[in-house]
Amino acid sequence: MPGISHVAHTFLAFLTDLKSRRAPSLSELSRLRNGFEGWLKIELYLWLIERYGLRAGEDVGVEYKVWLDQRRGQMDRATKQCDLWVRDAEAPGYYHYIELKVPFANYNQGKLFLSASDDFWYMSRLLAGDQSAATGSAI
Repeated sequence: MPGISHVAHTFLAFLTDLKSRRAPSLSELSRLRNGFEGWLKIELYLWLIERYGLRAGEDVGVEYKVWLDQRRGQMDRATKQCDLWVRDAEAPGYYHYIELKVPFANYNQGKLFLSASDDFWYMSRLLAGDQSAATGSAI
């Protein structure tokens, strides 16, 4: 069954490919002032489909609400919205859940790093059994 094995290695391959395909226009993204996470999510989603032959809605998808493990303590909510989910190639019934954050060196930088930190905290506390979570990642 198609999928990915490792989120970080896959994301690095995506960035390498993105830099070669979109090199002339990537510098223009800074003009958006943090407003391009949605573009990055769709770019990664389409790249995963093309690169790995994934099926939309079965092997990969966007915007998914994951359940959080309430036994871990200090939990202030039951669920967390993540940007993408991708089937695990080594365990076909399991999925990698991914949250993307893109901080820029501008007046919003501190707020975005705090948000990324919060997302990492939540994504490391998924209720694995209920949603067949292989990993939860904040990138």
